[in-house]
Amino acid sequence: MPHAFSRRLEAGPLLCDGAMGTMLYARGVSPDACFDVLNRNAPKLVQAVHADYIAAGADCLETNTFGANRFKLAIHGLDGEVRDLNLRGVRLARDVREAAGRDVFVLGSVGPLGKYLAPLGTVAADAARAAFREQAEALLEGGVDAFVVETFSDLAEIALAIEAIRAITDMPIVAQMAFTDEGVTFTGRTPAEVARTLAALGVQAVGANCSVGSSTLCEVLERMAPAAGGLPLSVQPNAGLPSRIGERLIYLSSPAYMADYAGRMVDAG
Repeated sequence: MPHAFSRRLEAGPLLCDGAMGTMLYARGVSPDACFDVLNRNAPKLVQAVHADYIAAGADCLETNTFGANRFKLAIHGLDGEVRDLNLRGVRLARDVREAAGRDVFVLGSVGPLGKYLAPLGTVAADAARAAFREQAEALLEGGVDAFVVETFSDLAEIALAIEAIRAITDMPIVAQMAFTDEGVTFTGRTPAEVARTLAALGVQAVGANCSVGSSTLCEVLERMAPAAGGLPLSVQPNAGLPSRIGERLIYLSSPAYMADYAGRMVDAG
């Protein structure tokens, strides 16, 4: 029997939340801080962001776990806390959903490891797969409704993440890669190639996120659609590229601009 998230995907478009790190930064958290440890150290702050997104109309909440893998946490001396921080991240989102009293899906956010795979870097495939599995097991234990693997620039790395999740569950997976302003990934893969590759890995939706804003990702979406094999498409653009104004990083795209492109993206599938 299909999972509830998959059934809802078939019924029509879903509106996801937006950035977590940007919102925490706007609330005074240092951009150099470990956002994931806030699941333990400042849970009410994380929950306030979740609650604001639900109030704005989001159908999905992503857990505050984008960097909660052993490699990224090791930078902050927290690589032994993968399970705890991911469990807490799911619990925070689930508690906010319960308080909201309406149907909202909790998606377990899994980002890249922050280190290059061999031979370009030093991380072996088995070590990467183990790290992704460790995080996925904790998110699954916490009770996510689906996974979102996002902001990957390397098809080989996102494939390892998907394989690690598939080794433990048939839970729905939304797979998203980041693209440059030339409309290719940072390793030169085209939207069509990305869509075909991801669709073959047994995910429930393919798409793009972050990157350089709505106009570029709308074009990426249109180029993905014919190659996606009929899978739902997911797109979560940045509000353009940030500009530095004094000591702050500001995104200059307006809500109206993003809303206009959201409508275009729905029309594109």
